[in-house]
Amino acid sequence: MRMIRRYISFLAAVALTLGMCCAPVYGFYYDDPGYDDFGYDSYDYDDYGYDSYSAGSYDRVYDMYGLFSADERSSLDAMCRQYGADCGLDLIIVTAGSTGGKSDMEYADDFYDAHEFGYEGETGVLLLIDMGERQIWISTAGAAIDQFTEERIDSLVDEIAGELADGDYYEGCETFIQHSCRYFTTEVSAGEVRRARGVPLGMICVSLAAAMAIAAGVLYALYRSYVGTMTADHLTYLQENTLSVTRSGDRFLRTTMAVHRLDTANRSRPGGMGGGPGGGVHTSGGGSTHGGGGGSF
Repeated sequence: MRMIRRYISFLAAVALTLGMCCAPVYGFYYDDPGYDDFGYDSYDYDDYGYDSYSAGSYDRVYDMYGLFSADERSSLDAMCRQYGADCGLDLIIVTAGSTGGKSDMEYADDFYDAHEFGYEGETGVLLLIDMGERQIWISTAGAAIDQFTEERIDSLVDEIAGELADGDYYEGCETFIQHSCRYFTTEVSAGEVRRARGVPLGMICVSLAAAMAIAAGVLYALYRSYVGTMTADHLTYLQENTLSVTRSGDRFLRTTMAVHRLDTANRSRPGGMGGGPGGGVHTSGGGSTHGGGGGSF
């Protein structure tokens, strides 16, 4: 009974230590159930004046495959600039017929890094439309990595892929621009996956020091409560030279065999693949951190 009490006390001390270490950091995760469905109806983009923003010397639309007319390219570029300025996000659209042997993820990340995109730093989202493989990829950078959770990327990919599959390329890019800005300006709701960022180092150190101090105090109190109470050990109940082996042997009982067929077929899932193979948070060939996901259309 005494050993059970000691075991329970030890587990309580460990649980207290872990709780003190994790509780301050956990507070930096978003858990707001008030933003179900991302609050689409609460943000109106119809009142934007596209001719009011001219900052940024680089293009936002790189139509290397030739999907758009000159007027469509100009309109999409203006939308990227205006929406991006209003929500603090760099929005980039790239079309290509080939990725030069790279995966869509690698091509999109490297294109973003090579052109040094980013709103007031590195924050931005790039949409790659690979017409050769009929794939799309969304690459995120900076603060957009946290805001574009796997659920949001999956939803955005599905919405864009549906319009591209119908040949509505301009409308698909409009959807990318509008919904990207809405996702970025809406807090992550409960149940969505988000990486914790920006936790101050000082807060972590203080939390760990406090947890260790409290845990040390609890363990010391437990130790003091048991000092001097041990009156017997395992040798107390052991009589020397009383163990003797009179007979030994082995007996075969049974053999069990299980056979499983391996499915080697190459399976793939069409449509959204947020955080799919090679996706999620990763490091590009240039050493920058990106998030993203993609799918086919």
